[in-house]
Amino acid sequence: MKKILFVLSVITLAASFTSFTPKEKKEKMAKPVKIKPIKKIPITYREPSEVVMSTDTSKLFILGDKAFLYETDMIGRMTRKAPFAAYDIEGACLYNGKIYISEESLRQVLIVDEKTLTLEKTLMVNNQGPRNLGFESIVHLPVANNFLMATEKAPCVFYQYTNDFQLVNQFPIKGIHEVSAMTYYDNYLYVLSDEDATVFKINPADYSILKSWKVPINNPEGITFNARGQMLIVSDDMGILFTFNNPNNQ
Repeated sequence: MKKILFVLSVITLAASFTSFTPKEKKEKMAKPVKIKPIKKIPITYREPSEVVMSTDTSKLFILGDKAFLYETDMIGRMTRKAPFAAYDIEGACLYNGKIYISEESLRQVLIVDEKTLTLEKTLMVNNQGPRNLGFESIVHLPVANNFLMATEKAPCVFYQYTNDFQLVNQFPIKGIHEVSAMTYYDNYLYVLSDEDATVFKINPADYSILKSWKVPINNPEGITFNARGQMLIVSDDMGILFTFNNPNNQ
């Protein structure tokens, strides 16, 4: 009798776990929510690959034509151009008054002064992948007080660095197979995928995907948030700066 009761208990317990499985899978496999821009602004810089909000949130920094850094107003009109040209700059972020730019092909990080736009230092960051599949994006995470860099694809890998660029960890993020840009806003990491035309909201504590949104943009390459909480995305192919209402409110 005890044996029978034990078997029945095991079957009941297994059934209870099974009953939760479909719901869990459905939540994990939820499709991205489709969102539409509220504003589209043509910009004149060829092949814009990144957009970054300034420290005082009054202007933007845009990487263009693989080699140049521009300072613009909030509607993309150039106010300054950095007095240097790089080779294949793809991602950028701000930290402590410096603009950190990832140089994909040469495996470098360029450190530029935000006020003067002068190049202060160039660091080498190791990556063993193909030359054109180096570090596509870079972001500073205050929660961990370190940098996160990502290769674009094949494979898409995230690299965690200290503030002086000592490698701490490397890992994939489940559900993300290609990266074109990253940004940090309101305590969360946002990852933009060009090939999926999707923005992923990531928990920086465990790198799990919390939400995702589909954007109607060809070749989205850069992402940031303005002081109003609106999301800005720049398109490489289209040469347009798109503004979206905060996707968390949609």
